[in-house]
Amino acid sequence: MPTPPRAIAGVLALFLALLGAGAPIPALGGEVYIGITSDAERAPIVKLGLAPFRPLRPQNPEDALRALKIRQIIGEDLLFSRYFEIVEKGPALVEGLDEQSRKSWMALGAQTLISARAGEGGSEVLLEAVLYDLKSGEALLQKSYKDDSSDWRQAAHRFSDLALNQLTGKKGIASSRIAFVNDQSGFKEVYVMDYDGENLKKMTEEKSIVLLPRWTADGRSIAFTTYRRKNPDLYQISLQSSKPLPLSTLQGLNLAGGFSQDGKLLALTLSHFANP
Repeated sequence: MPTPPRAIAGVLALFLALLGAGAPIPALGGEVYIGITSDAERAPIVKLGLAPFRPLRPQNPEDALRALKIRQIIGEDLLFSRYFEIVEKGPALVEGLDEQSRKSWMALGAQTLISARAGEGGSEVLLEAVLYDLKSGEALLQKSYKDDSSDWRQAAHRFSDLALNQLTGKKGIASSRIAFVNDQSGFKEVYVMDYDGENLKKMTEEKSIVLLPRWTADGRSIAFTTYRRKNPDLYQISLQSSKPLPLSTLQGLNLAGGFSQDGKLLALTLSHFANP
């Protein structure tokens, strides 16, 4: 038989009275505990030195500006991860990590150090970065990047993720991107941007309604549903292309759920066969 509403109200009033008085609440069945603790709260904070990045061509102002911006991005990436305390005011490294520089950075409290050179060569951006363990003086990570100058931020993000993984064992998100739908052009279109909100790029020109962008497993393409032909058709577009290719154009719903990790399969919803 259902519990009378008056009885429910009475139990609730008793509970609130006990709670207000600070009295212990009697257990009603099994006890449930929910703990919320992030990995960053459990992990120790690493004090990471960020040396001034040097231009590849010392007298070139464009290289100097590029080095400054890449340093800023790497610092923000690592700070955003919540695993690091960034130490900045220390000497630049000229040719590797010398003993005097190592002691100077350690005196500032740094345990590890990132040093780099950056610049531009024609249509390419160049980055040479090193992560040092200051206690031993050894290089823990050393990478060189040569990317298209229009995508220079990704070189910085990729090194940030490698440094994070090297020092914490965690996989970083700095080189990931966000795909979303926006209607600022008057139509709903697909856009992508870096995880930090920078490098915004409009991907589609459907001039219609676009829904549910979904990344492929390799992160190089996006599937989306478009009403361009008055039917919710499923298309895919590469980050390097401006021409969408059809995936499923059956009459009725064609909605992407997601790609398998090996990229060979796509889960989707279809209503062509009556029930979605």
